[in-house]
Amino acid sequence: MSSSKSHVEDTVEIELDGERITLRPTLEAAMLVDTQFGGYTAAFQALLNHSLSAAITIISAGSGRSVNNDLRAKVYQHGVRNLVGPLSRFVTILANGGREPSGDDDEGASSGK
Repeated sequence: MSSSKSHVEDTVEIELDGERITLRPTLEAAMLVDTQFGGYTAAFQALLNHSLSAAITIISAGSGRSVNNDLRAKVYQHGVRNLVGPLSRFVTILANGGREPSGDDDEGASSGK
């Protein structure tokens, strides 16, 4: 049985200007990131390039918040460099169907399950 809800453990939390923001790996977030960047590989590359707009877009997609000057300022002041790790983890979860990758996933793929 499949569930459209994300698991709590598969969320990613970041803190911007003292505010905790939870990024949820929903289908909507996955579609927004995929569409905005033209795929997950491009999203990872944008993060590796320390793109401010990429960080803002991914946070907006995962949190459901609109992109506005407040969010832009908080991400800028926090520093994109400091967000690459958690945002990359979030994109990885999106690319894996909303779940943290595990060794079991690789094993099932190689054995044809």
